[in-house]
Amino acid sequence: MPSGQTLPSKTIFAGYARLRDSVREVLLEGQARIEQQKVRTYWEAGRLIGGHILRHKHRADYGAQVIQRLAEDLEISERVLYQALQFARAFPILNGRSPLAWTHYRALARVQDPEERARFLEEAKRNEWGGDELARKIAERNAAVQSHLEGSRPSES
Repeated sequence: MPSGQTLPSKTIFAGYARLRDSVREVLLEGQARIEQQKVRTYWEAGRLIGGHILRHKHRADYGAQVIQRLAEDLEISERVLYQALQFARAFPILNGRSPLAWTHYRALARVQDPEERARFLEEAKRNEWGGDELARKIAERNAAVQSHLEGSRPSES
């Protein structure tokens, strides 16, 4: 072995393993906090928009107009604002301790039936589905319901 070089000690490897584990933990916890704040942010935005629209419900098409104007003024897509509104309406009370991400809630908010939405929410938590997986399950359910409805219509002869 050339002079000046030493073999890495087990202490260095053990220290590195602790560092790696600590950094992983900090990053994962930070990402989870960021996602929780994202969920809270979209819910709060939707709640504010919904409350404003409700106060002006006597004005025809006001909701669409206010969303369009907010999108322009805030330079954010109308779709995101509608999703936030839909989310706040579907979840009037937000559970701040939920492990679900914004992608989960976007998918769940599209389920009209509150009982079915609650079933999907619990399944997503229990099975640890990602947001894309949950959206796929909901789309499959919607396709099955649509197919059943089309099959049960009287045929036109």
